[in-house]
Amino acid sequence: MTPYIGSNEESCSSAIEGALHDWPVPALATPVRNTTLQPRLQAFGCTFFTEFHFAPQVTESVKKVALKAWDEETSGVAGDALLYLGPAARLTMASDIPDLYLDSAFRSEINRRRIVVSGHPLGAPGDFQTAQRPLRPYRNLSPSQNTQK
Repeated sequence: MTPYIGSNEESCSSAIEGALHDWPVPALATPVRNTTLQPRLQAFGCTFFTEFHFAPQVTESVKKVALKAWDEETSGVAGDALLYLGPAARLTMASDIPDLYLDSAFRSEINRRRIVVSGHPLGAPGDFQTAQRPLRPYRNLSPSQNTQK
């Protein structure tokens, strides 16, 4: 199950969400692959991953394959189901878990995994977010626009 997080491009999210406007919130769609939802989630020029870095020695062909797979994962196409919790501009992220900056052994392991996946370490402990924030801050929405209807 993959949660819908919207596309990096606001226009892509708007197009996807236009097709989902009659869906109840929350909604669970299964399957996604080989349905009318798949081409909407894989529209040309739409990306879902938020950050992906490669080591300098990684070839362009390997990058292309990895990015396609990562995009399928984060868009929901590769999952067994897509969980829709509403429009991307209204979704929020919780604060980072305190364990990442309070538990040095846990931080070390998560940092090791982050380097393997992205090629970059975690930020400094002072860089962690301690408050709820928008997942896709496409634009500044007023508080009334940012509430779920």
